[in-house]
Amino acid sequence: MKRLTLLLLYIFCVSGFGQQWISIFNPVSTPMRVIRYAGNGSFVAAGNSGKIIKINDEGNSVTEVPSPVTGDIRKIQFIAGGMGYAISGLTSANQGLIKTTDYGSSWSQVSLPEGFAVTFSAFPYSGDNPAMDKLLVLSDNGNLYYSGDGGSTYSLRSNELAGSFITNLDAVNDTLIYAAGNSGKIAVSNNKGVSWNISNTTEGDYTFLDITNIYNGFAGTSEGKLLKLHETGTGTFYNQLVKENAVIRDVAAVNELSLWIIAGNSIFRSNRYLSYMTEVHTASLDMYSVAFIDETLGFAVGDGGKLFRYASSQPLQPFFQWYPEINQGANLPEIMSISYKNPNSGLAIGADGKLYQTENSGKTWMLRNDVVHPSNGRFTSVAFSANLYSEYSGFLTGENGYLAITDDGGNTWKRSDAGVSVNLNAVKASGDVFVVVGDAGTVISSPDRGKTLYRYNNQFSSDLIALDFVPSTLLFSGTDMVAKLVVAGTDGNLYHKRKLSDLSLFPVNILNQGLRINTILKLPDRSGSFGFNKYWLAAGDGGSVYYSMDNGATFYLSEIQNVSSLSFRQFISGYIANADSVQKTILIGSSGSIFESQDMGHTWYKIISPLPYNNNAVSFTDIKKAQIHSTAGNVIRNVADYPTLFMASNPRNDLIKGDTILIPVSLNLPQKQGLNSVSSVQLKIRSVQRPDPRLLGIDTSGTLMGKKRWMLASLGDTSFLRIAAAGSNDFTESGVMFNLKAWAAESGTGLLGLDSIVVNTTRTGIEKLTSYFYIWYITLGDVDLNGYIEAYDASQILKYLSSATQLNRRQLKNANVTTDTTVSAFDASVILRYLVGLIGSLPYGGTDASGGNFSMPQLNAAVGTVLYVPVTVTSGNNIYSFEQNFSYDPAVMLFEEVDWGNNFAGFAKESVISGNSISLFAAGTTPVNISSGNMIRLRFRMLNGGQTGQTIVKMNQLRLNEMPVRNNVAQSVINIITSVEEGSDLPKEFSLSQNYPNPFNPSTVLQYTVPAESDVRIILYNSLGEEVATLVSQVQKAGYYNHELNGASLSSGVYYYRISATSVSSGENFTKTMKMILMK
Repeated sequence: MKRLTLLLLYIFCVSGFGQQWISIFNPVSTPMRVIRYAGNGSFVAAGNSGKIIKINDEGNSVTEVPSPVTGDIRKIQFIAGGMGYAISGLTSANQGLIKTTDYGSSWSQVSLPEGFAVTFSAFPYSGDNPAMDKLLVLSDNGNLYYSGDGGSTYSLRSNELAGSFITNLDAVNDTLIYAAGNSGKIAVSNNKGVSWNISNTTEGDYTFLDITNIYNGFAGTSEGKLLKLHETGTGTFYNQLVKENAVIRDVAAVNELSLWIIAGNSIFRSNRYLSYMTEVHTASLDMYSVAFIDETLGFAVGDGGKLFRYASSQPLQPFFQWYPEINQGANLPEIMSISYKNPNSGLAIGADGKLYQTENSGKTWMLRNDVVHPSNGRFTSVAFSANLYSEYSGFLTGENGYLAITDDGGNTWKRSDAGVSVNLNAVKASGDVFVVVGDAGTVISSPDRGKTLYRYNNQFSSDLIALDFVPSTLLFSGTDMVAKLVVAGTDGNLYHKRKLSDLSLFPVNILNQGLRINTILKLPDRSGSFGFNKYWLAAGDGGSVYYSMDNGATFYLSEIQNVSSLSFRQFISGYIANADSVQKTILIGSSGSIFESQDMGHTWYKIISPLPYNNNAVSFTDIKKAQIHSTAGNVIRNVADYPTLFMASNPRNDLIKGDTILIPVSLNLPQKQGLNSVSSVQLKIRSVQRPDPRLLGIDTSGTLMGKKRWMLASLGDTSFLRIAAAGSNDFTESGVMFNLKAWAAESGTGLLGLDSIVVNTTRTGIEKLTSYFYIWYITLGDVDLNGYIEAYDASQILKYLSSATQLNRRQLKNANVTTDTTVSAFDASVILRYLVGLIGSLPYGGTDASGGNFSMPQLNAAVGTVLYVPVTVTSGNNIYSFEQNFSYDPAVMLFEEVDWGNNFAGFAKESVISGNSISLFAAGTTPVNISSGNMIRLRFRMLNGGQTGQTIVKMNQLRLNEMPVRNNVAQSVINIITSVEEGSDLPKEFSLSQNYPNPFNPSTVLQYTVPAESDVRIILYNSLGEEVATLVSQVQKAGYYNHELNGASLSSGVYYYRISATSVSSGENFTKTMKMILMK
C-alpha cells in the first residue's frame, strides 16, 4: 500500500507594524516578579526584596514606592476602587501580606492567620463595604483560612489541601474557588472552599493560576504548557504547548482577541481560545509578568528590573478591509457558487442555474454554452481541487442526478453516472477526494477524482444542502478516504460520519430550534492539522451560528448578537491556521451582512459592508485576495493589510527525488502600510521537517535583488541558510526577491521555514508563509498513481504513446519500468508480465532481444476498391511489443482500419491516425515468433482522385521491444489502375458509410458514393435534431467521395449526419442518416 501525505500550507504571522515591546527606565534594578493594572491609569509592579514601583502616564513616569516588607513579592491582586493586596516572602522570617487603598501609592501590612502563608486570593469586589473585604489565605501546612474583614480576623475553612503542595489560589466568586500546585495538581471547590476535588491534569508544576469564570481561565506550567478552561463550562482544561521547557509564568487576557503570555524569556501573543501562538518579543533575561489596560497599552517585567512597554496607536483590527465593485450596466450574472483553479480562472454557478467562467478574477464572466444540462435542468455547485495527477480536477453537480467530472481544469466535462435521479445540491473537494450531497439524504464520495463512487447508506430522508469534510491523510484501500464528514439538511439537522470505515451518517447534537443550516466549514486544529480536525462551524437561517470543538459531534451556539433577521449563506477561512497564525474566518449572508471571527468562530465581529445587497458567495482567488458576490452581479473585494514574506509551496507539483529546483522567495508590500520601501533584508531559511529539499544556495537572476544590483551574503549548510542582503537602490514594489536553490534529496514531504526576519529595521509585523513540499515517491508500474499496479497502467502507456492521454513527469517515471531513457510499448509488456508473475520484480533489467526482416509488397489497386497493405516478416522472434509509424497519401487513399491478425490477438493495442500518418502500438505477455508471414495489414479504400500512376505506403519507423528504433524500414508501391471500359470503375449505387474513426476527437471522415451526376447535400444535426452545419451542398459527378469533419468548435456529444442526393439525369432520390459521437 502506498502512503499518501496530505498537503498543508503553514502560515506564520505576528502583530502589525508599530506594535513593539520597548525597554523603558526602571529605578529599581532587582528582579521584578509581578505587575498588575491598579486602575485610574496606573500599573504597579513588585519583586525581590519587597521592591514596589508605580507606573503612570503610559510609562513616562516610573517611581519607587515605599514597601513595608523585605521579602520577595510574588503576587499582587487589585479588587476595586484602588484597593489591592500583595504577598511576599518565601519563609516566615520575611513573610508579609500587604494592602493598598490608593492604587498602589502606599502600602500597609496585614496580619496572617499562622506561620508561613503560601498564597492568597481576594474575592472579587461585589459592592460590599471595602473595609469588609473577603480573603482566603493558604498556609504552608495546607490549612485554608477565610477572612471577612480584610485580614483582621481569620477562621479555618478547610484542611483538605494538606499535602497537595498547592501554590496558587484563585476565587472566582464567593462559592467557586480554584487551586493549583506542584506535580500537576488542580483542585476545585464549589462550596466556598470547604471541600475540594483534587486531580492531576498535566506533567510539571503549576506556576500561576488566573480564573475569570467557569468558561474562561488559564493555568501555566513549568514544562512550557498553558492550560485553558473548556468554553462549555464543564470545568475541564485543555492544554497548548507554548514553548518547550520554558516556564509559563503569567498571562494577561485583554479581550477575545488579545491574550499575552510570559514564557521563559519570551512574550507570546494569542487569543482567548489559543487558536494561534506568536512569539513577539524575546529578552536577554527571564520575563515574569505582564499586564494590560486595554489593547493599546501594556507592560511586562523581568530579571534585572527589566521593564518593557507595549504601545499601539490602534487596537487589533479585522484582517479584511472591503471595497465595492458596483455593477453598472455590465449585465454580470448573479453568482451563487464559485470555485477558482488559479488567481485568474474560475467557474461559477449563476442564479439562473447555468455555468459561467472568468479569466480575470471575476471582473467579467462568460456563459459556458458548451456545458448544458441535458434535461434543461439547473446546475447547483462546482468545485475544483488542485492535485498532483492533473492540472485541476473538478466536479459539477446539478438537478436530476447530474454529475460531471473534469481533469483539465474545466475545459471539458465528462458525465458520470451518479446512480441517482434526485437533485445533487453541493460538492466540496480536497486533493483527490470529492463529496457530493443531494436530496433524499443522498451522499456520494470519491477517493480518486471520480473514478470510483461510494454511496452512503442513510436512514434519513432530509434533503442535504451543505457539507464539509476531512480527508484521510493515509491511503486505505476499499475506503472513500473521508475521515470525517458533516452535512446539513433542510430540516435544520446536522449529520456526521464518525470514522473512516463508515458509509453511514449519524445525527449531531445541536440545539437550533429547527432552523435551516446553509453552510458548514471545517477549521484546522491548533497544530494546523486537518487530519485530526476538531473545530467545525455551521450557520444558516435566523442568524444561527454554531461551533464544534469535538470533531463535529456536538455544536454550540456562537456569540453573535442581533442577527435573527439574517440568513447566513457561506463561510470561508482566510488562512490555514497553525500554532503560529491567526485563524481568520468570514461569514456572509443576507442584507449585505459580513462577519469576521478571529477565534475559531466563538465570537464574531460585524464588518460594515460597502453594499447593502444579499451576499450569496464568498471565495478566494489566492491566499490574500477574497471576493464576495452579491445580488445583481455586484462584487466586494478585500485589501490585504500586512506585508508578507513567503516562499512558494510546491513550485513544481511533479517534484521527484533527485530534482534540482528554484524556490521563489517573495515580498508583498501593501501600499497602505508604513513599510513602503526596502533597502535591506536579513532572514534565515531552515528545514522544519524532513525529508525536505536540501538547500544549495541563492540565485538572484531576474529577481528584485538582481535587478537592483544588491549585495548578498549567505552562510549555511543543507539544513539552514542565513541570508543578508542590502543595496543602494531600494525596491518599492512587490515581487520575487531571490530564488532559493534546493535539491530533492529524499522522497516524502518536508517543510522549509522562514526565521529571524529583519526588513530594514523592522523585526515584527511581517507575516511569514513557509513552504511545504511533496518530493514524490517513484512506484514503478503505477502509471495512473492510484496506489496499485494494474493492467490499466499498461493501457495508459499505450494511450500515452498514441497521444490519447498525457502523463506528467512522475507518471512517466513510474511508466519506465525498465529504467532506460524512454517510455515504450515494451514497458507496457513488462507491467503485464509482472502482473501475471512472469517477471518477479521491478525495475526489469532483462534485454529481451528481438529481431526480424520486414517488407511490404508492391500492389495494384483500382479506384473505389478496398486494398489491404500487408507488413510481412521473416525470422521474427521474441516480439513482446512493437511500435510502428506509417505514412500515406490521404488524397488518394482513405485509411479504414488495422487488421491485427491472429499473431497479436492477445496483445493490448492502440492506434492513432493524424493527417497522413498512422501510428500503431502493441504489447503482450507472451512473445510472438513469426518465421514467415504477415505481421499486420492496413486496410485502405482507393479514392477517386482523378489520378493514375503510383502512390506509396511507407513504414517510417519500427521498434521491437526496447531494441533501437529502425528508420525507413519498408514501403509498398501501389499502382493505381483505371479500367479502359468507361464507367466500369464507378460506383453502381448511392451509399453513405459510417464515419471513421467513431467516436472521434476532433476530426473524422465521412465516406459516400455517387453513381451518377447528382445534387448532393449533407447536413449535420445535434441530438435535439437542430441543424448545426451544412457539410456538402453541390452537384457532384459520379465517384467515390470522402469529407473530413473537424469538430474542434463543437461540444462533446451525439450528432447525426444526413445525406440527400438527387440524380440530375434520372431524378432518383437517396437519403440516409448515420450517428456519430464526438468525445473530447
